[in-house]
Amino acid sequence: MKFIIYIKERTGLFLMLMVIGVILSYSGKEHASAQNVYVDDQGFYYTENTDGTFNVAAYQGEGGSVTIPERINDGQVVSILDGVFYKNSTITNIYIPDTITTIGIDAFGYCTKLKSVRLPQKLTAIPMECFVYCSSLTKITLPSSCSQIGYNAFSACKNLYQVNVTKNVKSITSSSFTDCNKKRLTIVAPKNSYAVKYAKKYSIMTTTSKATKLSNKSKSMIAKEKFQLYLYNPSKSIKWKSNHSSIASVNSGGKITAKRNGKVTITAICNGKSYSCKITVKAKTNSSTLRVIYKQYVKPGMSDYEKVAAAHKWLIQNVKYDKRLYTTGTVPYVSHTAKGAFKYGVAVCDGYSKAFMTIMEHYNIPCMMVTGGQHAWNLVKIKNKWYHVDCTYDDPIVNWSFNNTHVYKTYFLKTDAYMAKDHTWLKKYFPKAKSTSVDKNYRTK
Repeated sequence: MKFIIYIKERTGLFLMLMVIGVILSYSGKEHASAQNVYVDDQGFYYTENTDGTFNVAAYQGEGGSVTIPERINDGQVVSILDGVFYKNSTITNIYIPDTITTIGIDAFGYCTKLKSVRLPQKLTAIPMECFVYCSSLTKITLPSSCSQIGYNAFSACKNLYQVNVTKNVKSITSSSFTDCNKKRLTIVAPKNSYAVKYAKKYSIMTTTSKATKLSNKSKSMIAKEKFQLYLYNPSKSIKWKSNHSSIASVNSGGKITAKRNGKVTITAICNGKSYSCKITVKAKTNSSTLRVIYKQYVKPGMSDYEKVAAAHKWLIQNVKYDKRLYTTGTVPYVSHTAKGAFKYGVAVCDGYSKAFMTIMEHYNIPCMMVTGGQHAWNLVKIKNKWYHVDCTYDDPIVNWSFNNTHVYKTYFLKTDAYMAKDHTWLKKYFPKAKSTSVDKNYRTK
C-alpha cells in the first residue's frame, strides 16, 4: 500500500489532499484500496468519481507542451481539480480535451512559463485565480459555452494581449484583469456584447477582430484637440511616432495632440510591422470645430439619445470652465457664448448651454436654455419627453483643477424633481420634465 500526499500553499492556508490507496499502472490493474488513485506515464495523477469518470488531481511530469488525456481506464477525464498546476515552472503549452467541463480554482496560478492554453468546448466558467500571474500567457480563446470569468482569473498576466470571448459571456468581475498591461490587452468580442461594455467600463481596448490594427486609419482634428489612437491586439510593445511633430505629436501611449494646420502621419510600430493613421489638422474656429463634431463625434446616423450623449461628452472632454470667474470675478463676454466653447475651449455655464443648443439645433432636436440662481443649463426633448442636461455641473472642478475630462452623468437626462434638489428656476416658464426613462432608439425626422 502506498500513500500519495499532495500539499499546496495558497493565501496562507494549507490545503492537503491525502488519498490512501494503491497507485495503479496505466493499464488499469487494480488492488484493494480506500479510494483509487491512478497515475499515467506523463505524470498525471487522477482520482475516480463514483460514476467512473476521472479528475486530474496532480501533475508531476516533465513539463513543456502538455496534453491532458481524454480517458483513463476506459473512463472520461472530466475535470481539473483546484491548484493542480499551481506554481508549476515547467509547462509552456497545455491542451485540455473537450471531455473536461470544469477547471478548479488556481488550477494554473503562477505558471510563469505557460504561453498558450487550449480550453475545452464545454467549459462554462473561468474560475477564481485560474491563470493569475501567468506572466508568459499571450492570448486565449474562451469557448462559446463559457459565460463567466471569475475573480482575479487573469490578474497580473503582464503579456496577455488578446482575450477572445463570445456574446455568451455575461459575468466578468471587476478584478478579472487587474494588473494586466492595458496598453496592450484587447478583448475581442461581438459588438454591443456584455464583454464590450465591460471593457469600456474598465478602460480595456476592445474590437470585433483578432487582427492587429489601428482604431482609425484617418482622422480630422482641430488645433489643440487631443485624441487617443489605439493599436488593437499588439503582440509586442508599441513604439509610436509622428513624421511632423510640429503639426501633431503622439506620446508613448498613442495619445495625439494636434498643434497647427497641416497633414501628418502617426505610425505605430509593433513586432517589426508598421501601422499608419493619416491626420489632418485644421485651425480652431467655430465652424471648423463644428464640422469635426458633426463628422466624427455627434454623427447623423445616431439616435437622438446618442446625439445628446455625444454632445454632452464632447463638451465635457473638450471645454474647460473659465477659471477667471473664480480668480478675478469676471470673464470676457466670449466665455458666455458658444464661440468660447467651440473656438477657444473655454466657457462658463451659459457658454456650455449655448454650445449644447447649437449642436441640438443642427439636428432639429428641440432644446432650450434654462436659467436660474445665476446658473444656466438645458432642457432637451426626446420623443415628446423633456429632460434636463447640465454639462457644466457634469464637468466639475476637482481638487481645484479645471482640466476634468471624466464624463460624469450626475445631471444627464434628469427630471424636475431631481434637479430641484440643487437647482432653482421658474418652473412655470418651462416645460415639465417628469420621465425617468428615455427612448434610446428614437430619431427626429
